[in-house]
Amino acid sequence: MKPPAGWLKCNVDAGFHRHQGVSSLGACIRDERGGFVRAHTSLREPMLQAIEGEAMALLGAIQWVLSSGFQYVIFETDSKILSDAIFRKKEDISEFGSIVTKINRLLSLNSNFVVKFIR
Repeated sequence: MKPPAGWLKCNVDAGFHRHQGVSSLGACIRDERGGFVRAHTSLREPMLQAIEGEAMALLGAIQWVLSSGFQYVIFETDSKILSDAIFRKKEDISEFGSIVTKINRLLSLNSNFVVKFIR
């Protein structure tokens, strides 16, 4: 689904490669017409747990978007657990909780960023 006029959409995901022992993190930005704008990928060693990888992919995407100067961005994740944790804002002292806290801090400083869960 295309974002509203004036907004960008950033699809975020993580991949897990057991044989190489790495996680891949990626983000792809599209404009309001659905046209490609920019993409970003990175690898993390050692391989992350799935939920931590999804959270790191979103955190990395938000940081990348900020450093690129983009505004009015909808971040889409396919992780229901991550999406729920962001909106619940419940304290969690795990590694995952620490990443979610960083995500929420950045979102609170950038009211023109939105996170949505997509199937």
